[in-house]
Amino acid sequence: MNYQFQSVKDRSVKKGKNGVKRIVFGRVGILATCLIVQLLLLFAGMNYLARYIYWFFGGYLAFGLLILFFIVNRTMNPGIQLSWAAIVLMFPVFGGLLYLYVEIQPGTHMLKRALDNIDGRLEGFLWQDEDVLERLDARNANAAQLAAYVYSEENYPVYKNTGVRYFSGGEEKFAELLRQLRLAEKFIFMEYFIVSPGFMWDSIFEILKTKAAEGVEVRFMYDGMNELYNVPGNFQDMLRRSGISCKVFSPVYPVISTHYNNRDHRKIVVIDGRTAFTGGVNIADEYINRKERFGHWKDAAVMVQGDAVRSFTIMFLKMWNVAGKLENVEPYLDFPDGAARGQRKIPLPDHARDEETFRAVSGRSGKETGDKGRRLSDSERQKKEAGDGETFRAGPGQTGTSEAGETGTSERDPETGIRDSGARAEETGAGKKEETALVENRGFVLPYATNPFHSEHIAKRIYLDILNHAKRYVYIMTPYLVPDYELLQALTYAARRKVDVKLLMPHIPDKKYAFALGHSYYRYLIQAGVHIYEYTPGFVHSKIFVSDDIEAVVGAINLDYRSLYLNFESAVFLYDVPAVFDIKSDFLQTLKRCQLITDFDIRHDKITRKLVGGVLKLFAPLL
Repeated sequence: MNYQFQSVKDRSVKKGKNGVKRIVFGRVGILATCLIVQLLLLFAGMNYLARYIYWFFGGYLAFGLLILFFIVNRTMNPGIQLSWAAIVLMFPVFGGLLYLYVEIQPGTHMLKRALDNIDGRLEGFLWQDEDVLERLDARNANAAQLAAYVYSEENYPVYKNTGVRYFSGGEEKFAELLRQLRLAEKFIFMEYFIVSPGFMWDSIFEILKTKAAEGVEVRFMYDGMNELYNVPGNFQDMLRRSGISCKVFSPVYPVISTHYNNRDHRKIVVIDGRTAFTGGVNIADEYINRKERFGHWKDAAVMVQGDAVRSFTIMFLKMWNVAGKLENVEPYLDFPDGAARGQRKIPLPDHARDEETFRAVSGRSGKETGDKGRRLSDSERQKKEAGDGETFRAGPGQTGTSEAGETGTSERDPETGIRDSGARAEETGAGKKEETALVENRGFVLPYATNPFHSEHIAKRIYLDILNHAKRYVYIMTPYLVPDYELLQALTYAARRKVDVKLLMPHIPDKKYAFALGHSYYRYLIQAGVHIYEYTPGFVHSKIFVSDDIEAVVGAINLDYRSLYLNFESAVFLYDVPAVFDIKSDFLQTLKRCQLITDFDIRHDKITRKLVGGVLKLFAPLL
């Protein structure tokens, strides 16, 4: 027995030593060593100069005040200004040099220039259909103004002729993703913030390999932070050997740089230009609850099919081409055969604006333009809207509604357990699902992506717009709560004017410091009338806004500075589509498993959590 015990002990010690070796001599260890050396050299130089402080104290002070002057006079978020001002006042030289280093960092400016160049060259591939915007304006002028703002700032239009399906968990999204990947015939684009080996990745990878072997073009892109913690060193080679093109966004090198702070936080899939996914679900087993990390993992995602997929295709191609020569993107912006092809619009040159050319190029039928190709008048279009609605060919499991507001029936797929709403599909001999029903959809869909280098932060503006125009309720799910002053005031103002504002947060955090920081806002919000709930079974990773049974946002955008100001993000704004009711229903069902946080709970919160939250609040905009 003693020999057996000693053998087990020896194996445990050996395993521990091997683990330490992997950390010390692996990528993380080497990178950490290089960064520590650079920091030591930096501090050594500063320490050497510090011996002359008696002679140069006045210069130090003047330098700090000069930097402070620049910070105060820059146009930026006041919270960010305050954080930088505090650092400069506490550490005049170090804080000032750090600020200058951040501002002049060449890596950040190179990335910004590359993105601006791509934006300019791809601008003509996304355009706003004026008829769609007019119809939205007739329905709701505020929503139309929001759509016009997003288009003017980031060039993402609002669409009709698009179906939307909401997933209330990672398991549902994963099952439908596998099904849609198997249907791919032309190309598959995937862009993820996190990819980690396990059941979820293995299942996706097998399909991607099969599709690549069949001749489908497969591209996979992931954020560079994965190379430190998640994927093996040969991950890119493994993908390329399988026929899959692979790129890493902003790889991390052993050099101090601030552009590492701008991460690709998007979760996007585009299949054949006909189907797209976005939301909060990454590729790791905890997102589908195959592995438990922080209790039960609650997430959300959406699938869109139809015209709006075009914006997701452009989102992906922008990021894919940020490093290297811009490719010809036109082959990826056509729709497959079906209703969507006949209803898409092509931007025409000025000399080709006559109606016959317009109809020939855009494929518009007489039903859309009138009996002889003329454009419908406003009154005729309104009559058509009231009578016919917008028609698109829905894919498997898509939801839709008639103009009278009737939605399709819902069933659960016997194989995947996922609810199928609206159009039904049948299997052909080749295993491909053919669409067999037309679904009416009266709503509007606006996919959008954010660029942290732009002066307008549209993700925050959309959240503010929903809060400021809500009349009855705003329901929010977010894993992190670090709002800036404008969002904080919008939340409290909505509650004070008797809008039912409910905020659903995790009860088991993934990051304790972020949890403490979020708790530091609880008392102010609760006292203003905001109802805050925590999901007692585990961790909420959903990022949703839903309001007044009419509009909603689902995407990757958290309610914190990092998502709103620093990361590259994606989401979709929904107006008057059936999926809005699914989002509301999911929120109310999740609410049944939550506990209401009261002022009593805040008073009796942990002292350490209060202290940590209070201290971090000063630097929250820079975290």
